[in-house]
Amino acid sequence: MKKTLLLITTLALAGCNLLQAPQSPAPNTQTETEIPEQEIQQETETTPEDIFSQINAEVANATITTKELEGFSTEGSIATFYEINDEIRKIKVTHFGETGKRVNEFFYEDSDEPFAAITTLHTYNAHIIDPEFDESKTTVESQTLHFPEDAETKTGDDLLLEADELLHILYEPPFPNEENEPDNLQSYAKDYFSLTYPSTFMVQTADRDYGKLISTDDTVIVELYSPLWSGEPTSLFERSNEDEIATKTTTSTDSNSSLGTGTTRTTTWKTFEAKDGLYTRSIEDNLFTGPDGSQTRYTWSVQYKNQEAYDLHKAEYLLIKDSLIQYAD
Repeated sequence: MKKTLLLITTLALAGCNLLQAPQSPAPNTQTETEIPEQEIQQETETTPEDIFSQINAEVANATITTKELEGFSTEGSIATFYEINDEIRKIKVTHFGETGKRVNEFFYEDSDEPFAAITTLHTYNAHIIDPEFDESKTTVESQTLHFPEDAETKTGDDLLLEADELLHILYEPPFPNEENEPDNLQSYAKDYFSLTYPSTFMVQTADRDYGKLISTDDTVIVELYSPLWSGEPTSLFERSNEDEIATKTTTSTDSNSSLGTGTTRTTTWKTFEAKDGLYTRSIEDNLFTGPDGSQTRYTWSVQYKNQEAYDLHKAEYLLIKDSLIQYAD
């Protein structure tokens, strides 16, 4: 989510003359009540930590909204939003993992852009299911970033992107209009994952690491491959009756992965067209590789009859994607 600045005022030398013989006081042009100008500036200067303390005091009376987030971390994330007079003052989000958790705190002052953030990484002494796991042995590292000064750093850029996404989650409705808003949400859980889906879709196949849902109008098919760790989603890649028409791959660092700090995320998008022209299909494959070489993975496929069908069910498809929870062994 590592430095903590401390303002310390040290008073010394007060009694150093007690060891000396009494002397006549030296001429002093200052009265006893005068304070040097430099000390006045030091005492009245407001530091970022002063503002943090002020905001933390204010949010005790703030309007608080808590949301459970999907897609940020394999073990889940929880965000708490603090608003005063309909203005955001602080966001605190906790990303849970198998080997630790990361807590990011964003501070706001008269803007939708945070002026500072504190990211704190809690690293467990062992995997949470390991008999040796002892929460009291958790190590904690914290870093404070100031904006815009630290915006160009990798950590600063990642935090600003997360802050922007969190504000969208708070302020934006999950669906663009009532016409496409699904109701009667249902869920199912398999061995390695769980999903939530609207009544406009029905489950056709639900294996331990694979799920297939079809829209009730038969125009959209959503498939998911979500193994316990990693594997090859061969059934979702190019099929004999399809032609690949587009592909793109990106690589990034995923600081919230359960595999630990330094995890690499490789995302591949591919688009296929049926050779008979009856549908288009797109896949999104996400492969996470930890520092020790261990891997986790999940792959989505969405097949649609035409662009109109995709646009009609897009909000529902995104809801299904965002609801994914992967289980750990």
